Amino acid sequence: EEKVSTLIEGVHVVPRFISDHRKGTHEIAIVIVARDYETHRARFNQRNEENQDRPAGKYLSRFEAIRSIQDYVSDLARKNDIPVVDNVNLDQTVKLTLEEITKKVQKLGIKPRAEWMTTSYA
Repeated sequence: EEKVSTLIEGVHVVPRFISDHRKGTHEIAIVIVARDYETHRARFNQRNEENQDRPAGKYLSRFEAIRSIQDYVSDLARKNDIPVVDNVNLDQTVKLTLEEITKKVQKLGIKPRAEWMTTSYA
């Protein structure tokens, strides 16, 4: 009834796990991955430089398992007609993600609300 938008994100969100279960709700699912092996691996080092609380070694020691999970989630997404966006760089990822959201909103016939057009993300 409140017409509130919610974003649920994270590697732990499995495609089709969350579904349109309430009348009037809409799910727009997109899976964002790092397809390139070395790029994906390098992201953990980069993230470690930006946030010392997330040490790269912890993730890199489990990197093959992380890749397997990413492959599983990607395959599940494709089997459920959920777009998979390759996170090559931020600008391209944002562009492709917004394109997918726009396609889904148009397909659902959702009319934009005025506050969507005036929200600032500074």
